[in-house]
Amino acid sequence: MSVRYRLGTARRIFRRRFRRRPWVASGALSGLRFRLPPGFEYFVVYHEYEPQLVQALARLVRPGFVCVDAGANVGVLTLHLARLVGPEGRVVAFEAAPENAEQLRANVALNPELLSRVVVEQAAVTDGTARSIDLFPGRGGGHSGWTVSEHFAARSDVVATERIPTRVRAISLDHYFPPSARLDLVKMDIEGGEAEALPGMSRLMREARPIVVLEFHREAGWAGVQALLEANYQLEDLDGRPLAVPRGTDDVPYQLVARPGV
Repeated sequence: MSVRYRLGTARRIFRRRFRRRPWVASGALSGLRFRLPPGFEYFVVYHEYEPQLVQALARLVRPGFVCVDAGANVGVLTLHLARLVGPEGRVVAFEAAPENAEQLRANVALNPELLSRVVVEQAAVTDGTARSIDLFPGRGGGHSGWTVSEHFAARSDVVATERIPTRVRAISLDHYFPPSARLDLVKMDIEGGEAEALPGMSRLMREARPIVVLEFHREAGWAGVQALLEANYQLEDLDGRPLAVPRGTDDVPYQLVARPGV
């Protein structure tokens, strides 16, 4: 057996074991444990992950809150929320992409002290008009970029690309949470699907009045912002500074907070 062969075998074994070893987050997420897709470790372990968003959630969430993480991906912010809500709180994490949802469950299990606070639902958050929906891979594919809008998935294509959809369960938040249920905060990052998901929680916006922390996707998501305004929500940036009532998509930042008005 050659030295080169033995070294190559040793490297492959090391890499496999290294990938299986959980990463431990740093910064504001310090101590949380994850198994991460390639590239994620740079932001979660060696860098600050979504620092403004992480700080905004820490400012807004209180112990005992019931939160939704819509578009939970592999669970980085799900576990941040679970730590913020404390032992009396709860986080419902919705992730439509099957591979992501599997990794999300695994990451929750890696943090047993938070396990009882998190419910994982493999489903797309929509307006509830259908029980299942097509989910399309976007630019990132893999662990990111999934969307219920085929047009939004193809927005940056230079040439036409065939996108094979995955059929997934669909549910509205109004259907998931019964009348009189508590809901304090919704973090939503669903790649343009907010245009359906926010109208699909219109009863909750009238009754429970949760804070909404939104990633906004331009024209694809404009109907969602309109639903917030119609429900008398007031918009802020992530630092809590009030925003003027938007007249169109150019007036809405990429990430924002919507608070229920009085």
